[in-house]
Amino acid sequence: MGIALTKVSLISESKKRCEKLGIDPRGVPSFSTFLSEGDLNLKRAEYEEILSVINFFVHKMLELMKGIPLLILISDENGCILEMAGDEAIKSVVQQSGIQIGLVFNEQEAGTNSINLVLDHRQPIQLVGDEHYYEFLWSSACYSVPFQYTDISNLLGTKTIMTTIDQHNPFLLAMLSTVVDSIERELLLKKQNRRLHILNQVVIETTRNGII
Repeated sequence: MGIALTKVSLISESKKRCEKLGIDPRGVPSFSTFLSEGDLNLKRAEYEEILSVINFFVHKMLELMKGIPLLILISDENGCILEMAGDEAIKSVVQQSGIQIGLVFNEQEAGTNSINLVLDHRQPIQLVGDEHYYEFLWSSACYSVPFQYTDISNLLGTKTIMTTIDQHNPFLLAMLSTVVDSIERELLLKKQNRRLHILNQVVIETTRNGII
């Protein structure tokens, strides 16, 4: 499914999917999976370093894009929302629909009113997911931006950027690419610094023991 699909065709596809799933596209999704406060705190502690890096660059981006209504959700690789930042009005609306910190974002429950920003120039934008599209998000464009956790070179999660603008914004997409690149460079630098620290400690210890 390509980005060239019109809003009308998306609605038509949505209705077909909803019929198959027995879901009312005009309704509000009902979410069932939330982490307990304790489990959420443990998960946030586990991802403390990467969350601090992401939050730094996310708030920089929000400052640069004042006037554009954005809500940024930061999730782990399983779709658990760990942070929310951005436009308070949008935040209030999505919270009323049940989207909040601690929610494990299940595609079949949430629908796929989203566009995946693939960091590959051969296929930079594509719609993601095979489920339905909820009407309350039809006026929004959501961009899921994957980033790498450089300690293990595996996908850690995504930042989902939700905006009330109907058309996808090339400037926003360019900004997202830049932010993701900056996050990954910072994480790589932290990894390299940790390795240097370990090597220095080894040199100090071996020198102290008279091995060198």
